[in-house]
Amino acid sequence: AQYKGKVVLVDFWATWCGPCMEELPNIKAMYEKHHESGFEVVGVNLDDNLGRVGAFVSTQGLQWPQLVSDAGQEHPIANYYGVYQLPSTFIIGRDGKVTATDLFGDDLKEELERLLSEGN
Repeated sequence: AQYKGKVVLVDFWATWCGPCMEELPNIKAMYEKHHESGFEVVGVNLDDNLGRVGAFVSTQGLQWPQLVSDAGQEHPIANYYGVYQLPSTFIIGRDGKVTATDLFGDDLKEELERLLSEGN
């Protein structure tokens, strides 16, 4: 409910995932640029070491919420949505519907900017 009317990126990631770490600067830049325009990020972390996740989030200055579980890759949310590879992303439009999955880099940026400009 708190994200109603916003564009949301749900990002499934882990600190041990190389491609996740490569994509992180892109997500951070988009968040910083578009957060005031209604863009939110929710991270779903699949590490099994909660201390490592907390330290990483703090060191990296990640400002969005992180859903963590000591279940690692068996995270209940990842299991529920059938996420078996990382990174995995879901973009949810202002209407609450998933508009795209597994977009990264320029493709993610273009979809995000499209959704924000349409007021979708």
